[in-house]
Amino acid sequence: MVNAPYIGRPLREPNGGLDLIKTLDSGSAASYEFVNGSNDVVLDATYRHYLFEIIAMHPVTNGVPLRWQWSKDGGSSFSALAANTHVTSSEHGEDNTPAQARNATNYYSGQNAWAWASGTSHNLGGYVSNDADSCVSGFLHWFSPYSTNRLPMAWGRINTSGGDDGANNPWLFHAHTANIIDEQNEAIDGVKFFFSSGNIDTGTIKLYGYRY
Repeated sequence: MVNAPYIGRPLREPNGGLDLIKTLDSGSAASYEFVNGSNDVVLDATYRHYLFEIIAMHPVTNGVPLRWQWSKDGGSSFSALAANTHVTSSEHGEDNTPAQARNATNYYSGQNAWAWASGTSHNLGGYVSNDADSCVSGFLHWFSPYSTNRLPMAWGRINTSGGDDGANNPWLFHAHTANIIDEQNEAIDGVKFFFSSGNIDTGTIKLYGYRY
């Protein structure tokens, strides 16, 4: 029997479980970067797959989404890898406008001009404001980033609270996202999280590894 993980309380199973690898929470930074072999980060075949826990990420700039990118050269570049993204989302306005769902086959998916996935930059939530009570939180499971014979992929659930729908209407936005990296013959050894414009103000991202 396999137990489902409770995010925030790592499992301790006889033959598996989660190890906390690295916590980044410095704030006031252009990005948070996790690079294998750097600053105690492990992102290779040591673990069967990885988990990123995203906690209350808050931007300096108003109305920007949190994004992530990947590296295959030890963090020297984060702009060389493209991926395909699919997002299913729902939202509810603070002004009590009805909740609505979006199946992102058009508006958000793939590598289209709406920049949920612009080839090498992929959004992880809605457009969040820089109000004190606004943030992005959630988690991402990251599979086979170290493999050269499998397509690396990720899936996660991300919440944006106090975001902005483009009409100055605060909202709660929930997204279920999946990514498949287009590079099958490249081992990914770095991940970067950042807002599309401006610095990270505050927030925490934790990297866990699932033991075999």
